[in-house]
Amino acid sequence: AIDRHIKMKVPPDPLVFIKMPRSKLVCSWVKISTGSSTTSLIGSFTPCAAYMRYIKSYPVVGTVEQTMEKKKGFTSRFNASTEIKASASAGFFGCEASLEVTTGFEYEETVTSETTHTWFLFSTEGTYIVYQNVLVYAYTIVLSLNQTNTINQYNPGMNLRYIQQIDRAVMFVPINRDDPFTLRYQDATWDPVEYDSLINYLVANPSKWRSDS
Repeated sequence: AIDRHIKMKVPPDPLVFIKMPRSKLVCSWVKISTGSSTTSLIGSFTPCAAYMRYIKSYPVVGTVEQTMEKKKGFTSRFNASTEIKASASAGFFGCEASLEVTTGFEYEETVTSETTHTWFLFSTEGTYIVYQNVLVYAYTIVLSLNQTNTINQYNPGMNLRYIQQIDRAVMFVPINRDDPFTLRYQDATWDPVEYDSLINYLVANPSKWRSDS
């Protein structure tokens, strides 16, 4: 569905919601700081959305095999601690092993911070814009608003968001997908979704990605 709505559609949809049944949720622990010590909380991990991000523009002269960039790992917007990234990796690997929606990348022990890699495209003359999809995972934990605020105080990069409609807190985890694609430059280019706006929308509309069954 991600490829059909984003990569293969013209114009592409900049955003796709993903709603997994509860039976597909992956349970995982997250280790957090409490100030003087650490503790672990159990939550559910699931993909909730995919959006396309801009990578780079390439002017091509003639017909050549063009080297292009793609990104791997957590996106640069995920600034949690090493311990929290390791916890998120465990939930992510559970999803990769059991769900049809995957990133296509392989990792050893944990998902890495964002790194740049190359791929090649046989291109004719013109300007090409490289986009790439990002999978956003929702790490949902049973917490009150006060508990959420306290945890964020000691774990600022976690960016837990309390969602009143479900009385739970969610950490959103963006991970690059191995599916870079190009669109030829046109006067009316397609604007990707702004990440903060996406997260705010997911918080305000949990029914778009959270299943009741």
